[in-house]
Amino acid sequence: MPLSLSKLASFLFKKDFIPRKYFRYEGNCIFLEMVSLSSGVTTMLYIPSRFVIPLSPGENVIEVELIDTEDMDPNAYDRNPLSNPEDTYQPIDVIPSNDHGNTEEMLQLKYKKAIELKSGKTRNTNVLKEIIRQLNRLQYCVQGLPYDITIYQNNYLVYMRNQEPDCYVIKEKLPSRARHLRVTTPLQLIYERANTMDHETSQVVIGIQKILDKNMRSHAKFLDQLITRKGNLLNFASLMNRKKMEYDQLISKYKSLLEKLDLQEKGIKLQRKKFADLGGSGFDSELNRSQVRAGFERKLQHCLAVKQKIIDKMIVIQSASESLSLQADKILYDNSIMMDKIFKNFSKLIELSK
Repeated sequence: MPLSLSKLASFLFKKDFIPRKYFRYEGNCIFLEMVSLSSGVTTMLYIPSRFVIPLSPGENVIEVELIDTEDMDPNAYDRNPLSNPEDTYQPIDVIPSNDHGNTEEMLQLKYKKAIELKSGKTRNTNVLKEIIRQLNRLQYCVQGLPYDITIYQNNYLVYMRNQEPDCYVIKEKLPSRARHLRVTTPLQLIYERANTMDHETSQVVIGIQKILDKNMRSHAKFLDQLITRKGNLLNFASLMNRKKMEYDQLISKYKSLLEKLDLQEKGIKLQRKKFADLGGSGFDSELNRSQVRAGFERKLQHCLAVKQKIIDKMIVIQSASESLSLQADKILYDNSIMMDKIFKNFSKLIELSK
């Protein structure tokens, strides 16, 4: 049997709460934002699906829709980098060959870039991920308490219950871009805790604010320590460059050895050819020629074996050099993006503090 929203509002008023906003999901009220007349603290009431409270569209009614975040990793920080990767990594121009078929294929590859269509549900998921990450941290503040936490901002509302986020998209963007945190009480609790709920939720709100303020100073101190280490970045780059030079020198040394062996091998083959052109007859002569030919083959086999060892060493060094370059590129690029994000966030904090 459906419950009456007016009766619920009347009950809340008797307990010194006034409803401010209603969140509507599939025609029913799912969240109710209320302010305490005693403390002035704004909290939220969550209405589970087993309690049906019909709600019509109207003033202070916000339409929401549940979204599936199963395929989204909130801990995957969005890059949104200082520049697009294609700006940093310029394409390598390949000189076309006379094979027109290959040239056509190469040119067609430039068009194989899928266009991604983003729906309203998935636009600017950065905010949604940020909210989920923040709630994953803040949920420990109410661990063991009968209350939950909700955060909403822009197009998203996230309710953290039982350590799992319920994510909703707000169909009409809120006029304020501010982020709101609300201690949330499940409907079934308001009757048994109605007389203490105002006092308890006020304590939770104040407690969370104190934790946030303390952590703000702690985070700022930690970030300051990180930033003071930035001078070491050039040292890291210098060390990597030195290691790359060592690899290049070794490869150059081995290439020089290969060139010498190649010349030696060509000399042996030339001597073998000259010897083969010399005439000779008789058993003794043929025996001697066979021994000389075997000597040439041993020398060539020796050259080949030494070459193989050198090439094996070169492959190891080239692999190490290539891995160093790729790993350095990955780490420095990712950290450049994260550092850029850090300083952009600092700018936001400065703007909020003005």
